[in-house]
Amino acid sequence: VSTQSTGVQSRVPLAAYNLRKKNFNMGCVSSSIVSSESLAIDAQIRQDQKKLIIRLLLLGTGDSGKSTLLRQMKVLHTSGFHTIERQKFAELLKLNTLDAIKTLVRITKLENFRVSKNLEKALKRVEDSETLDLNLAEDIIALWQDKAIQKAWRLKNKYHVPSTAPYCFQHAMRIASPMFIATDDDIFRAKMKTTGIVEAMFEKDGACFNFIDVGGQRTERRKWIHCFENVTSVIYLVALDSFDMRLVEDNITNRMEDALENFKETTTLDYFSRTSWILFLNKSDLFEEKLVRDRGHVALQQLFLSLIHISEPTRQAEISY
Repeated sequence: VSTQSTGVQSRVPLAAYNLRKKNFNMGCVSSSIVSSESLAIDAQIRQDQKKLIIRLLLLGTGDSGKSTLLRQMKVLHTSGFHTIERQKFAELLKLNTLDAIKTLVRITKLENFRVSKNLEKALKRVEDSETLDLNLAEDIIALWQDKAIQKAWRLKNKYHVPSTAPYCFQHAMRIASPMFIATDDDIFRAKMKTTGIVEAMFEKDGACFNFIDVGGQRTERRKWIHCFENVTSVIYLVALDSFDMRLVEDNITNRMEDALENFKETTTLDYFSRTSWILFLNKSDLFEEKLVRDRGHVALQQLFLSLIHISEPTRQAEISY
């Protein structure tokens, strides 16, 4: 993976120059050896220049899944994540797990939900803890089963509880282990807000795919313009499960409406008049879960009343185009 599409090309000519310089200044260097090395470097430069570079810009509002897509591309088309990277994600997952349970505990206080009396000490330990260990993981698993915490979880949209919280709680003991190394599935579920611009390059069938990921929060969108030039295609991600969620920034604006408005504004920019677009509808599994289990079709009807017709007995969504 390369974060600079031109990094190698900018350094190689200097290497070739240095080799040629040695040929003239160092009598102990064989001119034939230097010449062959120089020619090989020149040939590599020409080969790199012939490679097709496809710039793919990942756009979308916050929590649409852009970074997760980039991680999946890395696993599919490179050697994957190295041990040091997996260790960093392991620490991130520990923080994700602790933050999620603390948020649910805070909701119980705000909504006056009472946890079981035998879990009050566990709740206090969670509130006071700053790091995740095996003992605290046991407390988290016990609290997750409590009715008050489950009621708090049902208010996840109102209080912006990450959708990956159940996964973290299910694997709390493994995540809390001192020997924990994040797997690919763990890495895909690790939550970290993207700030700035992140680039990654993969090679496939002789072509270089340069993925550019930018933060989707409102405060980050002003940075998008710096990535608009020479883009081959834009992949715009929309989280399907966001239809009943609000923006973290103001807790008022519907996330799906914000995504639609942002998509409309971005596609009409002159920068992309000759650029192809790919609309990536993400998180379909969470979308289905909301429709079937959480009666999310009610909120979906309210948002897209003119487009969606719901069959209540089967709860199947039929979209009219």
